[in-house]
Amino acid sequence: MIRNRIEGALKIACGTAVVLAGMLALAAQDAPQAAPAAAAAAPAKPKIYFSSTSLSLLLTGGNNQNLSYSVDTDQNLTLAKNIFNIKGSAIYARSNHQPRSGLYYAHVKYDRRLSARAYLLGLTRFERNKSAGYLSRFSVTTGGGFTWIKKDNKVDVSSEVSLGWSGESNIIPPSRPGSEAMTRLTNFVSSLMSHKLIYNISPAAQIILQGTVFNNLKDLKGFRVNSYSALSATISPSLALKTSFQLIYDNRPVAGYRPTDIYFMSSFVVKI
Repeated sequence: MIRNRIEGALKIACGTAVVLAGMLALAAQDAPQAAPAAAAAAPAKPKIYFSSTSLSLLLTGGNNQNLSYSVDTDQNLTLAKNIFNIKGSAIYARSNHQPRSGLYYAHVKYDRRLSARAYLLGLTRFERNKSAGYLSRFSVTTGGGFTWIKKDNKVDVSSEVSLGWSGESNIIPPSRPGSEAMTRLTNFVSSLMSHKLIYNISPAAQIILQGTVFNNLKDLKGFRVNSYSALSATISPSLALKTSFQLIYDNRPVAGYRPTDIYFMSSFVVKI
């Protein structure tokens, strides 16, 4: 059964890769032809509101090992120098510890532009992943960001650093067979550092690379790393295909659980 799931996942991944490769090739061929029309047209006004919602088929590894599915949404609103971002995601997968579990993430972020490159930020995050041993992880941080490179809608490189408070509710495994699991609440000062690269291969294709480091300032060995990479290809103004890979590492995982989770996703994206 495991072999059949792996083979199915590989077929899906290979099929998605072939589709994306074909679309990227078409995009590369069409880009030079579209250039004169784009040059003649008037510059487009920046969007005030932008939204993208993805439905994904994914292969998981680590505390969850199964072929599963997920949904996520990313909402953005820009009002003058104020930028609001709301993001949420849910992954449903079979777990090593439970027949089925949900992995949830949500954040609300506010940016205040100080200049063309610098901005202040406030961020509230929530996570829940029982299969990795935690019922909730909640944090509130504030800090700033800076855009190092922003070149002709081609390359965008930025960094963010914030400091704040975190509260967590973790599962304590039963001390002996037959006893019930308990929970442990912890609170501490934390920091968050993120670096992001966006590279537009063509008007229809984009690469995103992002790395985030979460630090427990009460226990410096309790850091976590989240690495994300994605390749997307636009098939219409409101539709796109995306292949992404995410690795989450916890240097001090909850006792009895694995430190690393891996997600390989093939997504259908709806944009507004």
